[in-house]
Amino acid sequence: MSESQLMDIDHFCEGYPYIDLTYDVLGGGNVRAGDNVTLQVTLERDLKGRSEVGPVLAPKYPEDKEEGWWLVVGDIESNQLVAIKRVNLHRKSRIKLDFTAPAEAGTRKYKLYFMCDSYLGCDEEHIFALDVKEWIEANHEDSPAYVMPKGSSMDSHSVKVLPLFFFFPFYIICGGREST
Repeated sequence: MSESQLMDIDHFCEGYPYIDLTYDVLGGGNVRAGDNVTLQVTLERDLKGRSEVGPVLAPKYPEDKEEGWWLVVGDIESNQLVAIKRVNLHRKSRIKLDFTAPAEAGTRKYKLYFMCDSYLGCDEEHIFALDVKEWIEANHEDSPAYVMPKGSSMDSHSVKVLPLFFFFPFYIICGGREST
């Protein structure tokens, strides 16, 4: 390789995003069927001595391109997208993703996707589980159970989600990896 090619590689590696992702379900394991669930994601970027994030290194792109990041939560069993949020990430961010727990009790597995629309190879997938407990209607005042509001029901039509396959064409268009 020539000296200029080695310099190009070094320049790219200096700008490549190194991001630490941690997440936690707020409220712990106390999730009832149909409850609102909040997943808190913390993202921390290693700027490697730089003071700010610059534009993406994309010499063939017609103008400066800023990084775009997406957090997506999908229900593995039902293949449904339950939460999505676009994130502007500079140094450190704390993001909350809200979704509705399933109407049926039991353990449900979810996948948290962290995706970039600018760089290949830096997408992440994390699997987490929710132990969803049954919704119990209280039959007297001192019951510790959750009380369902009058006139509401926990049928499958009350949970609004989108199938994951609606999202993936968008992911591929925005520069994501295409599965083979």
